[in-house]
Amino acid sequence: MKLNEGLKILKQKYPEYIIMVKNGIFYNATGNDAIILSKEFNLNRICFTNQTCKIGIAESKIQEFETELKKKDFKYIIYDYSKGEYKNVEEQFIERSRKDEGTYIIKEEKQNCESCNYHKRIENRNKITLSSNNTIPIIEQINETNQEEYIRIIEKKLQLEKDIKYIEKILNQYLNNLIEKYIVGEKDE
Repeated sequence: MKLNEGLKILKQKYPEYIIMVKNGIFYNATGNDAIILSKEFNLNRICFTNQTCKIGIAESKIQEFETELKKKDFKYIIYDYSKGEYKNVEEQFIERSRKDEGTYIIKEEKQNCESCNYHKRIENRNKITLSSNNTIPIIEQINETNQEEYIRIIEKKLQLEKDIKYIEKILNQYLNNLIEKYIVGEKDE
């Protein structure tokens, strides 16, 4: 079961709880929960899927965040999520902690992706692909307000490409040294 499918099931089962699920190194809340937490704790929202917001709390900060949820008297459940094929939600989403007493803001908040700055940036980023051949024409097409961000993205991409080539070179040297040691070790015996 995919993460977003499981989240829908859990939200139907526990509609009055903030639901947070660990995926990777973050505990995420989505939809109305993300909007509520974003407003209550001044957290940045990002796009989870089309028309669905999410917030993330780093794994290293979840205990502190849980304390803040308790202070604000929220009902919540925090789960760990395992990827793979499972028969039911309970096997795949393991409850880590829960607070049953407290409040939940029932009012469904409207998610307005069109006015969300992050969504606009994602939308624009998805429209282009970068290669060394088309970088300059893309920069010229971008309006001046977004140009600095795109230049930063392109510079980051080029730096990552250099880093990958360097890592490949070091890894190849290391592997060749191991092979030489193995072959020389066999000859000596």
